[in-house]
Parts: sequence; C-alpha cells; structure tokens
Amino acid sequence: MKSGTVVRKYALLLALMALLALAVGTSSAASMLDFDIWMRKIDKKIVDVQKRIAQKDDEAAIQSAEEIEDLYLKMENYFIQIKHPEEAVQMSREGKEAAAIISASVRNQDYDKGVLAAVSIARACSACHDNYRPFK
Repeated sequence: MKSGTVVRKYALLLALMALLALAVGTSSAASMLDFDIWMRKIDKKIVDVQKRIAQKDDEAAIQSAEEIEDLYLKMENYFIQIKHPEEAVQMSREGKEAAAIISASVRNQDYDKGVLAAVSIARACSACHDNYRPFK
C-alpha cells in the first residue's frame, strides 16, 4: 500500500510540474490573437503617422513611428518563435526598418522621405494580406 501511495504522489507531482511548465510557457509566448492586435494597431498607426507628418506634428509622428517599430519587432520575434517561414520574419524586419526611417526622417524634417516610408508600410500590409489572407 505504501508504494502505491508513493507512486500516486509522484505521479501527481509530475502532473503538477507539467501543468506549471505549460502555464509558464504559454504565458510568455505571444499568441495569434496578439499578432492580430499588433496588425490592427499598425494599420491605425500608419494612418495616424501620415496625418501627423502632413500636419508637421513631429513629436506625435515620431511617437507613432516608434510604436510601429516596436510592433514590428514583436511580430518579428513572434514569427521566429513559432518557426514561421523566413519571409514573414523578413517582412517584419522591413516594416521595422521603414518605421525607423519615418522617425529619422521626421527628426531631420525630411517629410517626403518619411511619407514614402509610411506608404511603403501601408503597401506592404496590403500585399501581405492579399497573399496570406485566410479568406479571399
């Protein structure tokens, strides 16, 4: 009887450790929902950054561009984490780089370059959605 109790306690301990490991692993990992939220934020922010550049509201444009850059970094890390094809990682890097160009251009008051970088992000979003949208 004692060995049966020990085995059950050991099995329960292992099960609890497995659940704890699963909970810790999933809490630090981004989900598809997170990814969807990031894409929607980028969509809104890219429109905002173009408006702010047109208004020559440098501080707000830079802030929005930096937020876009951070969102693309999250997407890049997400794609790396889930071992998604390199194309997704590369597209995220390109978006991040374009957002950095927006910030630098606005800081240098090169608004045309900033707008071109913003438009390139908007076009990349459309192209990606055209190719990878689940429903056509």
